[in-house]
Amino acid sequence: METKICAKCGEEKPLTSEYFPVRSKGSIDGFRHECKECLYKYRQQYYNDNREEILEQKKEYRLENLERITAYNKIWHDDNRESQLENFKQYYQENRERILKKDAEYRQKNKEHYKKYNEQYYKVNIEKVRAYNKQYRVENKDKIAITNAIHYRNNKEHYKKYNKEYNKNNPDIMRKNSQRYEAKKKLLPSTLTVNQWKQIKQQFNNSCAYCGMTEEESKGKWNERLHQEHFIALYNGGGYTHNNIIPACKTCNCSKTNKDFFEWYPTYEHYNIDREKTILDFLGYTTENTQQLALFL
Repeated sequence: METKICAKCGEEKPLTSEYFPVRSKGSIDGFRHECKECLYKYRQQYYNDNREEILEQKKEYRLENLERITAYNKIWHDDNRESQLENFKQYYQENRERILKKDAEYRQKNKEHYKKYNEQYYKVNIEKVRAYNKQYRVENKDKIAITNAIHYRNNKEHYKKYNKEYNKNNPDIMRKNSQRYEAKKKLLPSTLTVNQWKQIKQQFNNSCAYCGMTEEESKGKWNERLHQEHFIALYNGGGYTHNNIIPACKTCNCSKTNKDFFEWYPTYEHYNIDREKTILDFLGYTTENTQQLALFL
C-alpha cells in the first residue's frame, strides 16, 4: 500500500482518504501534505484564535444570503427528513443527560424570556393549546394519574400545608366547590360563580337577607362569613344557581334548613315585611303566586 509522510507530524501513514481526507490539485499524489489529525488540530487552533472574527463573518454572510440559505435548508431538510430524524433520535439517546442538563441551565438563565414568550404564545394560540392539553390528558389518563399519585405521596406534607393555606384564603371558592358537588349528586343545576355570589351579597348590602346581620357582625360573633342559603332547599330540588341563593347568617340558615320559606319566615322571630319583599323581588317572585317555585336557570 502506498504511504505518505505528513508534513506536520512527520508520521508515515497510508495514502488514503481516511488518513489524508483533503484533496489538492497542486500535489503530485492528489492529497494535501497534512494528515487528518494535524489538519483538524490546525483548523481547531485557527478557529480558537479567530473565533470572534469568524462568527462575525458568518453572521454577515447569513444576513446577506438569508433567503437563499433558507430555501436551500428547506429543500435539504425535506429531502433528508427521515435520516435527520433518525440521527437526532440516536444523538439524543446517546447524549440525553447532557442535553437535559444543558437545556435546564439555559432555561434557568433565561427564565423571564421564556415566561414572556409562553404567555404571549398562549394568548395567540389559546384554543390550540387547550385542545392539545385536552387530547393529551385523554390519551395519557392512566400515566398522569400514576405520576400525580407518586408526586403527591412524595410531597404530602407540602400539599397539606398548601391546601390548608389555600382554603383559608379562598373560602368563597371552596364553598362554591362544595355546594356544586352536593347539587350535582342530586342531578340539580349547579352554575353559581364566585362573582355572582359577590353580586348577590351586594344586592343585600352584605347582610343576612332574613335578619339583617352584616357579614362583619357574623365574623365577629361566629368567625364565619355569610352562608349561601338555598331559597328552595337542596333537599326539595332547589339548584345551586344565582336565582336560588341568598345570603344568610348562621342562625337564620340553621333555623330555615329545609323548610318552606312561606311557612317558615312569617312566623320567624326576625320576620320583617320589607326584607321579605326585598327577597321576593330579587328572586323575581310575584306576590300573586303563593306556591313555592322550583327555580332553574
